This record gives sequence, structure tokens and C-alpha cells, in this order.
Amino acid sequence: MVVLELSKSVYSLLSVKSVAHRLSAEATCIIDDSDKFWILGLRPNLGLTNLDDLACRATRELLDQELRQILDEKTQAFRSVIIAQAFSGVNLLHPELDNAPAGTDPLGLSKPDSETGRIH
Repeated sequence: MVVLELSKSVYSLLSVKSVAHRLSAEATCIIDDSDKFWILGLRPNLGLTNLDDLACRATRELLDQELRQILDEKTQAFRSVIIAQAFSGVNLLHPELDNAPAGTDPLGLSKPDSETGRIH
């Protein structure tokens, strides 16, 4: 069995649970906690005996899951706007475009930046 002590100040419980789920085909995972650490116990399933490889996969997966969580938190507002726009009957960001005649370019998107003064 491999036991990893994972700092609570670095890793969330959701990330630890996600790792346990991702590795469930390879190992039985046990999660516990102490004051400052999540304890992740990994017992390889039958036929898998390389504990170092299992520990390495777990730590790589843990970092991946933690970064996914950070990205999810940072992009939540943006994704909410996209979903709201997709299900809205009007243009939420530029309502003036709803009444623009077909074939027109009221925002000037077809013009080069040098003509519009846009800076990227």
C-alpha cells in the first residue's frame, strides 16, 4: 500500500476525491484527513504491484485535478455569460445588433484595426 500525505493548504478534498475516482480501476483508494493533511491510501488491484508508478500517477493526476478546479473557478463567470447568451432570445452583450439590417456591420468588425483604432 502507498500512503500519500497531501497538504490541505495546497490540495482540495474535491481534487483528492477526483484522483481516487480516476485511479479506481488500478487501486482501491482510501481517503482520510488529519489536521493539516489529506491522507490518500492506494492499494493496487490484483496484478498491479509497482507502487512507485502508482504513487507517481496519483501525484500527476492530483496536480491535474487541482489545476482543472482552478480553471473552473476562474472561468465560471465567462461560461455563465456564454450559456445565458445561447439560451437568450436577444443579444445580451450588444442588443443594438438585434435590429441591425442583414448584411450590415454595425460594430465595424470587417474593417481593419488601422481604420477603427482597435488595439489588441
